[in-house]
Amino acid sequence: MELSNILQRRLLISTDQRQQNRRIDMSNTIAPAAAKETEKELIKNGHDDEDGCHKSAKRARLREWQPPVRECYVEGSKTLVILFGWAGCRDRYLKKYADYYQASGISTVRFTAPISHIRHITDYQPLAQRVFDTVFGKEGDNWAHDVYFHVFSMNGCATFCAFWDGLHGKHFEESLKKRVKGIIFDSCPANVSANQSARAISFAAFPPSAHPAPIRESVKALLFTYFSVQRMIFWVRSIWEEGVYERNFAFFRMLAINDLPQRQLYLYGPGDDICSLHSIEKFAEVQRSLEKEVVLHCLPDSAHCQHMRKHQKEYQRHCLQFIDPNWDVNGNSVGSEKSASCSSLEQQPEIQVTI
Repeated sequence: MELSNILQRRLLISTDQRQQNRRIDMSNTIAPAAAKETEKELIKNGHDDEDGCHKSAKRARLREWQPPVRECYVEGSKTLVILFGWAGCRDRYLKKYADYYQASGISTVRFTAPISHIRHITDYQPLAQRVFDTVFGKEGDNWAHDVYFHVFSMNGCATFCAFWDGLHGKHFEESLKKRVKGIIFDSCPANVSANQSARAISFAAFPPSAHPAPIRESVKALLFTYFSVQRMIFWVRSIWEEGVYERNFAFFRMLAINDLPQRQLYLYGPGDDICSLHSIEKFAEVQRSLEKEVVLHCLPDSAHCQHMRKHQKEYQRHCLQFIDPNWDVNGNSVGSEKSASCSSLEQQPEIQVTI
């Protein structure tokens, strides 16, 4: 009997000790809800380095996918030039073209579609829509009385096609297109071969200043194989399917558009190894057959999208006189120069784009 009492007392002491240890352990922990609030506070204060780095990298990728639409409005200007850059074009290069317009009292908007994120011609549509919403708003109206486009290479042409097609079916389509008085083509449009496409994209994605030649040549070889097979597949599909080429290539899409701007200026040259001279001239002949006002200026000894760099004064003169026929050869515009107000608008995407 005495032995049983001793065992019961020891059992009670052991149970009490376990409960006390459990209370001590729980006092040193944080409730799940409190833990979540603490984690949020750490992130808010920037203490969660790993998550912060991840978010910064994600924001950087979004900025690369959706680069800013840069606007520069000149006080008193009623003319707007929208510039679409070539593949791999950096904004500081495109800004040089915008600067001489602004110096002549013409407002500008410039944008370059990131070729590294383009997989199909339809990928240009959300980018062009963002440019449209930034410049013209949801109702397709702004202060500009006359609108001109200045597009570079096939990357610029594809952006323009997406922009132009995006107007289809809108109630302001007719009125806005009437305000578009002309378009300037620099080194385009052309039916680019598989080899030319591979050369252009490999050069844009792996520039010589940052990557060695063996890497660029290897990428070029892979792209050439891919584009060659792709062209063969599209050719086979075109036997029984209509509109294959115009749905997949910007050059053929532009050929299918019958209401391109009435006035067209072509700046090109025989030194272009990406967009051939003969292909550009054939496109211009098609536009002439549609009773468009076509002006051709062949600039010798300049490479692809390098015409202004080689022939700066002549290039600027052709562009400014195309927009304003009264612009004199000394570089004086009819209107007095006004101060320019520049801005860079970077809109956040409404949906996440994963490529």
